[in-house]
Order: sequence, then C-alpha cells, then structure tokens
Amino acid sequence: MPPSSGLYRFETFTFDPTSGELRAADGVTRLQPQVSALLTVLLEQAGKVVSRGELQARLWPDTTVDFDDGLNFCVRQLRVALGDDANAPRYVETLPRRGYRFVAAVTHVSGTDRPVRLKRLPATWLWIGALAAAVIVGAVVRGYYGGRHRQLASPATTVALAVLPFNVDTTDRMMATYHRRLIDQVTADARDERIWRLVPDSGAATHVLSGSLVRQGYSVRIFVQLVRASDHRHIWADSILDSYAFSGNSTLTADRIEKSVARLLGTDTVGR
Repeated sequence: MPPSSGLYRFETFTFDPTSGELRAADGVTRLQPQVSALLTVLLEQAGKVVSRGELQARLWPDTTVDFDDGLNFCVRQLRVALGDDANAPRYVETLPRRGYRFVAAVTHVSGTDRPVRLKRLPATWLWIGALAAAVIVGAVVRGYYGGRHRQLASPATTVALAVLPFNVDTTDRMMATYHRRLIDQVTADARDERIWRLVPDSGAATHVLSGSLVRQGYSVRIFVQLVRASDHRHIWADSILDSYAFSGNSTLTADRIEKSVARLLGTDTVGR
C-alpha cells in the first residue's frame, strides 16, 4: 500500500505515513511497516468503521492464510505506541466482529516536517514485535521459492539492501552476544553479493531485512522478514530455530537467511 502524502495530526501526535514516524511531545517513535500502514488506513477513514476484510485487502493482499493474529498484534503494537487502552479507547476503537474505528479528531495537512529524535521504546515492545513477526511467517508466498533460479545482477543494480538490528532482549547478555554475532555474519555474507549494494539504514534502502529473536532455553527462535521499502510490502518471512545458538557459531543460520534473501532479490520480480 503506497503511503499517503502529507501529515496527520490528532491531539498531541503528528504522524508521517511516508516515514512511519509518530511524533509526540516526548520524542518520535518509528512504527514498524505494517503498524504504520494500519494507522494510515485508520486515519484516512477517521470516524468510520474499517472492516477487517478491508484491512486484509490493504495490508496483506497476498496472504493466503488466516491473517487475524497478525492484525491483532499490529493493533496491540499501535496501542502501545499511542498509549491507548482497548477498554477505554481514546484513539483506536474495536468493534467486535466488524473492525476498527479511529475515534479522535484528525487533521490532514501537507508539510515537510521530519522528526529528528527517536524515543526509546519500552522493553515490552520487543516481545510484541517478535510475536508479530512470528505471525507474518504464515504470509510467505510460496511462489517465490518454487522452482526459481537465482540470477546475478550487474554491479549497477538498483537494489539497496539495509540489514537492520533485530529486536532482542538486551538485558540477556547471551542473547545480546548472539544477536551481534548473527548480524555481523549476515552482513558479511551480504557484502559478498553482487545483486545489491548494502546501505546503513532504511532511509536509503529499496529493501529492508529485519527480525526478532526470542530465547527458548538454550535455543533461539529467529523471526526474519524482508520488506520492500517503497510500499511496505512483505516479500518474504521465515521462522528459524537455532538449537546451537550459544555454541559460538551462527554461520549456518546467517547463511540460510542471506541466501534466502539473495534468491528472492535475484529474480525478475525485484522492483515491481
């Protein structure tokens, strides 16, 4: 879904759907792509009921499995960002079995304001993000894997890939170490590819690789996703259990992630 132009203002918030940045008095929160898309749809139709079917068509047009859990998690993330309460909503009202409605007064204005300071998100956001990413796994489009052959692009490729840090519980020292090792290895593998150029952040990227890590005893569950930056469309997602996460070697897991992304971005669907 292409982002809307201009800014939305409601109460103390200003939302930029192009960047996904939600500005408040105490700073700026950069919403995850699907959460940003959800807020955009609700703001476009503020005061009206947006059905779950319409949200599925707008946010998950290619999903062939049940999207309900994914939408529920996105709504929860949005409420966390807004400080909203589902039982006494100031912004997002739930209408059981019907959909959602944005209930605050909204002003849509044109403008070029861009926030410059990001607000630190609460620790619970990390776990919500991990659960949301887990749901997205169900939306993998099998056609991207079925019988496609990898094609190398020329060095002049227009694909710009950003590998973002994954959501992780940084208070767990073993998880923090594993995360750093995994991202370093994925980035090193990606640097050897000719089908893209690596960029440091999502602002300059055509495609963004991100994810979440959840500890399961001495194993780590990795939720990873590839998103096209131009329209926030999910291209691919995967769920990987690394049973040897704390052995000091994340090469196999990193290689699986990087090769999957390379297989997708090496096809003729890139940029469509």
